[in-house]
Amino acid sequence: MSRKNVAMEEPQCKVLDLPSAEALRRSILHIKKPVVIKKSVESWPILKWSLVDWKTALGDVKLPFRTGSSDCTQVPQWEGSCKMLNYSVEEFLSITENQGKQDWLYFDYKYMHEWFKNHPTILESVSWARLGFTELKGIDSTMWLGSKGAHTPCHKDSYGLNLVAQLYGKKAWILFSPDDDDSLQPTRIPYEESSIFSKINFFCRKSLRGFKKAYFVILNPGDVLVVPNGWWHYVENIETSISINTWVPLEIDDEKRVEECLVRTFIGSLLENLDDNERRFLLNPNEVEQFRSFDASNTDMLNLCVKNVNKRKSDTDSNEKEALQLQRQFFESPLIKFVENCDVTNISEQLQCTCNDYNSSCVTQESSYQEIDFEKVVNAFCHPEVIAKVREKLLVNSL
Repeated sequence: MSRKNVAMEEPQCKVLDLPSAEALRRSILHIKKPVVIKKSVESWPILKWSLVDWKTALGDVKLPFRTGSSDCTQVPQWEGSCKMLNYSVEEFLSITENQGKQDWLYFDYKYMHEWFKNHPTILESVSWARLGFTELKGIDSTMWLGSKGAHTPCHKDSYGLNLVAQLYGKKAWILFSPDDDDSLQPTRIPYEESSIFSKINFFCRKSLRGFKKAYFVILNPGDVLVVPNGWWHYVENIETSISINTWVPLEIDDEKRVEECLVRTFIGSLLENLDDNERRFLLNPNEVEQFRSFDASNTDMLNLCVKNVNKRKSDTDSNEKEALQLQRQFFESPLIKFVENCDVTNISEQLQCTCNDYNSSCVTQESSYQEIDFEKVVNAFCHPEVIAKVREKLLVNSL
């Protein structure tokens, strides 16, 4: 055999590439489980920035950081119980450089257009076009900058699906399916529109022992995580981390908005008889001002969403067939991977517990009878299953 023929038979290296932007968009809108996509934000200049670059770009701009304890607590560290302190990026880096076991800092869930309007380079760097969402840019995105240990309490978003791009450092995600609603003890206290929180504090690794498995991934710079609608997620920085996310609207959002309007109506009726301290207990800080001017606008939104739901017609069978076909194409790319469903023991080992288990003397003892209080009543009325039933009745009566 000639050398020429041998060369012709040698396997060629497969070029790693993603499907087209259009195919990615259609696939992402149909997926049912979280996936990680690589190489989709390589065109973002800020992906290559160091922390020094961020410090230079933002200069003396003071950013509000939520501060929390590195100690383990039975109750999640809700936003309302955390102090807010203003630091420049330089000050933030100085504080966290030799962090050790100290309080964590989190500039979290901040819309970029509000904080970086004088920094067009940063805003213009963000585009979700490679994933097929040409309409979503920096102006539609939020930023998360935090130290090691900074975390978001476990929750699920009512609207849309979530696209998360990791820019710097490593961030851990523990995710649970919508089927795990009851296991995750959903609560609407503190109330925040579109966020249903879990009472379980996964910052304490002890809390994982109540589960056998959970979906788990550690994001590295350049990774994009797709979180489908309704998936629970607890998020924690493994080290100093920067990420950017956006929410993609979905057809089902109108139905979810009907449910949120129903919850909001119930919460609004409760507030009428509460003093300021009780209001702060019931509401997340970003909702306090919203409810000061609570009026008929909620009812107007409810009517609009009900009309939109009744007006929309869809072929479920054809959509399901299209979804299956798209997902087969979607996962042919080696750059797209399902998030793994892992044993929780393995998750705890990978996270390398940075906090102590909470003191056993502080743990509420389980008994056959749990005294009913205000919070239990609110959560019973606002449980996702209850609100879904009310929504169904409301939509039937509106036909």
